Amino acid sequence: MKALYGPCEICGNSQWEIQYQGRIREGGFGNLSPETCYVARCSNCGIERLNEKACKDEEFYEKGNYKNLINEAEEESSSRAKRNLEYVQDLILGERAGQESFVIGEIGCAGGHFLSQVEGLGKEVVAVEPSMLYHAKLAQRGYRVYSMSENALEDYGRKIGLIFCFAVIEHTQDPLKFLQEIKGLLAPGGSLILSTPNRRDILMEIGLEGYRQFFYRCVHRWYFDRESFSFCARKAGLQVVEVKSIHRFGLSNAMAWLKDGRPTGAAALPHLDSPDLDRYWKEYLSSRGVGDFLFFKMKSEQGSL
Repeated sequence: MKALYGPCEICGNSQWEIQYQGRIREGGFGNLSPETCYVARCSNCGIERLNEKACKDEEFYEKGNYKNLINEAEEESSSRAKRNLEYVQDLILGERAGQESFVIGEIGCAGGHFLSQVEGLGKEVVAVEPSMLYHAKLAQRGYRVYSMSENALEDYGRKIGLIFCFAVIEHTQDPLKFLQEIKGLLAPGGSLILSTPNRRDILMEIGLEGYRQFFYRCVHRWYFDRESFSFCARKAGLQVVEVKSIHRFGLSNAMAWLKDGRPTGAAALPHLDSPDLDRYWKEYLSSRGVGDFLFFKMKSEQGSL
């Protein structure tokens, strides 16, 4: 174990417990890592971590290799951005958007599909994206573009009133440092809205081995539940003020995993094609905290205006 894991990057604890051992997803369903991977849980803060040898480095993202691996079409990127806006609408309420000098930003914004929907909330828009492939497009939209949060600190330290970050922290080298840098960008009273996969989603809680192999991924170094993420946020000096569990898939997807050991995505199985049924299923799982994604709203612990 010591050869695989050093002290926890979040809390410094050196005791880890293996949660999964085997090949894991690399890209789409059915594509698996060539080697055995290990996921362990810190016995103190509860965060789960992929062994470093199996992880992707920063160059993987900077050169656009992640985009090639997931092979996501432009249409799907746009649809995902629209869903994210739907999920966070209530979290945005009450923000000082539209006021003079109000700045918004997104960390890991890719081509800016989400920012294009909310850019009217701010007088300025800050776009942080490690892949240079997107920078020209983002700059053409009038955004201030940076490769990393730390690069934006000189210009926008304590100036951004509302920051979004969707499904990025699980990829990072150091989630604590990542959050600390974002905190440095937040204006007094500003908010950070962040999402990450929920390692306690319904199919992980059931304990389906095939789904566990699918859930753990070579591109995700870190795996959070509500408690372990909140611990990390507090260590970074952020106060979690609201948490939402969101489930994105209908009942057919869960039934397919139970029956065939594979996802259906948005496709419906016979007799399970009712929008009302899917809506109840998603709302019920979300209410129990076992949706497949978690959304956190945070503020700096220094207080809010």
